[in-house]
Amino acid sequence: MTVLFSLACFVLVLSAVIGYGALFVATAIGPATSRLEPGDASAVAQVTYRVGARRLETTSALVGPAGLAVVATSQGRLSWSAPWLWIALALWAATVAVRLAVVQPARRSALVILGGLAGSRSGGALRHEQLATVSRRLLLGARVCIVLFVAAVAVVTFHPGG
Repeated sequence: MTVLFSLACFVLVLSAVIGYGALFVATAIGPATSRLEPGDASAVAQVTYRVGARRLETTSALVGPAGLAVVATSQGRLSWSAPWLWIALALWAATVAVRLAVVQPARRSALVILGGLAGSRSGGALRHEQLATVSRRLLLGARVCIVLFVAAVAVVTFHPGG
């Protein structure tokens, strides 16, 4: 086993644990914030966004390139023609697409709505309805990412088709 292979494996595992772990945590915290007062929910959402989404979840973008580096440095132990490799990469790409197209925009919208609710005295039924819609979209997108990630881990672990 070469040092580069070990380093690529380390980066792959670390980026998956940090990136998708942050998504798991944010998904678990999300529904609980709906029971908080708007000001408290806004504060929790801002911290979750700053630390979780912007810093930690973005490391999940390293999973695909790190996986390719693992194959490249495996000295022939892993084949570029293995179907499981391309299936896993497609699943990873799908998680990135869902995160960029659904999760991140919904999270930003929720922050704006929560900030508006925290700053207003009346709250407003319309904003609460908007927040509920955005929260459902955010939770659905995060859950889809988690399912895709678990599927990718299963594919890498069990090597179907190869």
